[in-house]
This record gives sequence, C-alpha cells and structure tokens, in this order.
Amino acid sequence: MMRPTPPLQCFKKKSLESNIEKLPEELKKYIYKEYIETQLFYDKFNEALNSKESRYLNIVNIHHFIPLILAKPEYIKYLLLKLYCFRWIYNDHKIIKKKTFILMNNGESFAQCILMHLYH
Repeated sequence: MMRPTPPLQCFKKKSLESNIEKLPEELKKYIYKEYIETQLFYDKFNEALNSKESRYLNIVNIHHFIPLILAKPEYIKYLLLKLYCFRWIYNDHKIIKKKTFILMNNGESFAQCILMHLYH
C-alpha cells in the first residue's frame, strides 16, 4: 500500500525552519531587528493611530511613540514607506527643526501633525 504524499506546505515549512536554523546568528539578529521587531512596533503604533482618541485628534495614544520612532533609524525607514505624511512631518520637525504647533513641544507637534493629516 502506498503512503499518501504529505502536502507541499509541510515540506516548505520544515524546509524554511531548517534554513532559518542554519543562518548565522548575526543574520538572524539583523532580520529580527530590521523586519520582525519593526513590524511588531508598527502594528502597535498603527493600532494607536486608529484608536478613537486619535481619530478625535487627541495625541494621548501616540505621543509616547514619537521618541521611540526618532531613536531608531529602522523605524523611521519603515514609517517613510508605510505612512504617507511621515516624510514631510519628519523633515519639518527633525531635519529643519521647525515644529508646526508652536505651543506644543516638538514631540507633541510631531504627533499632532500626523493625526491632523490622517483625520482632519
């Protein structure tokens, strides 16, 4: 009697796991830092951006993300790709050092600009 052939996905998963295990440790760390950690961070940030408070232009849920974003170049690169308004807000607040909302500190103005562009 012939044994049934396992689905192709089974081989792909085992092969993928096996190949990942064979990667050098430095490459595993790079992949985690550049992709996995960044994607997890973006998912949390995006959830905060889509919160009720954010839709009402309240920065309470996203303000604490701004220093974290600005401290990690990989987060900046990722947001430049994912958030259409991020490039010019980043340029104004971080490169030119010209905040939009003058009565707020730089981080608050940065966060408020994001929400204004998304929801105003």
